[in-house]
Amino acid sequence: MFHSENGLTDLVAKLAHSRDPICEPIRVSGTRAEERMEIDAAIAWGSGYSETLVGYSNGVINPNGGKHVEGMTKAITRAVNRYARDRGVLKEKDENPTGADVRQGLIAVVSLMLPDPSYDSQSKNRLETVPAAGVVESVVYEQITKWLEENPGPAKKVAEKAVSAMRDRKKTDEDRAADKSLARKSPLKGSGLPDKLYDCQLSPNAAATAGFRTELILVEGDSAGGTAVDARDPRYQAILPLRGKVLNVESASGSKIVGNQALATLIVAIGAGRGADFDIERMRYHDVVLLADADVDGQHITVLLITFFWRQMPELVRAGRLLVAQPPLYTTNTSDGKQYFTNDAAKDQYMAEHPGHKAPWNRLKGLGEMDSEDLTMVLHPGSRRMMQVSVEDAIALDDTLSRLMGDSAKERLDWLLDTSLQDTNLG
Repeated sequence: MFHSENGLTDLVAKLAHSRDPICEPIRVSGTRAEERMEIDAAIAWGSGYSETLVGYSNGVINPNGGKHVEGMTKAITRAVNRYARDRGVLKEKDENPTGADVRQGLIAVVSLMLPDPSYDSQSKNRLETVPAAGVVESVVYEQITKWLEENPGPAKKVAEKAVSAMRDRKKTDEDRAADKSLARKSPLKGSGLPDKLYDCQLSPNAAATAGFRTELILVEGDSAGGTAVDARDPRYQAILPLRGKVLNVESASGSKIVGNQALATLIVAIGAGRGADFDIERMRYHDVVLLADADVDGQHITVLLITFFWRQMPELVRAGRLLVAQPPLYTTNTSDGKQYFTNDAAKDQYMAEHPGHKAPWNRLKGLGEMDSEDLTMVLHPGSRRMMQVSVEDAIALDDTLSRLMGDSAKERLDWLLDTSLQDTNLG
């Protein structure tokens, strides 16, 4: 829960503080008596590329946004483009920045109070009240335009950031062409897929009919990938060894993302595009599984990949289709056969419950040194342990990723110190 006397303005300031903000939060508020709607919003921009858009209606968060968020972003795009054109930031021959260009680095939260709201489902994930878009757009456009006129210094920075994003996008035609090419790929045709992808035999629909859910399992390293191929169920489990270093996308441009070998291969394999072009309906697999070593390096790779999926394919994460495998760190032989333990705490608990256990313990050094029997245990639905990545608080997640994965070393240190103090207090 977030509580502040200044409401959304302080919330946006909190989210922006670790993103090198280029302006102070802009407060927007207004009412439309005819529609009986009341709008409250706060808007700011950070220096990076990630956007955070949050919508509330009648005090309830709408994780997938909706008409109020659409109205807000449309108004912001119109106002920034008009200002950039009027002030000469955009040249006469320049095209207008797109909504995606203007939203680079945007942190915006809108709260709408309205009668008889319409939602996409009982869980209120998305507001579908059509008039809300026009009402919010009208109020936000009027007040953002006024702010731009009255604050020429930060306004120019906002306009220049949008225009710079537009020009960078135009310069990286191969980036956009690659993304659109990925989104056009049909499931399981095989053409143009990564050489290292060991695909599964069934399409998502065929697998569902047979009682399975297809999985793309991302494995750290080529050697582990080969063993995982032997351990998988080829009917519905595909294996993709990740080659090269995974890029931290928190402060990376689109061209850098598609230029990273590991991530470019991953985007191709999933086949649904990324960013604004991502279409969850075109995913070639139902789930994506992260499988890395059970050590600090493996955890770092897992965090980098979770950051990538949240920033580039958030719908996949929200749908509960991102899983993290829990490979064992120790094995030992018992009267019940070979047993696996995920960490030191699990091992210590077993020893406390079985003080007479004398068999040696084997510490598994990494996925590459596991045999197919060990990896079968990790991958088989009857024996494996999986964590589903879920998002209960998108605002808190955005703030954590910005602090932990952003460019500011001070913010990262502060987060680590805060977390360690919380752990100490809990202990």
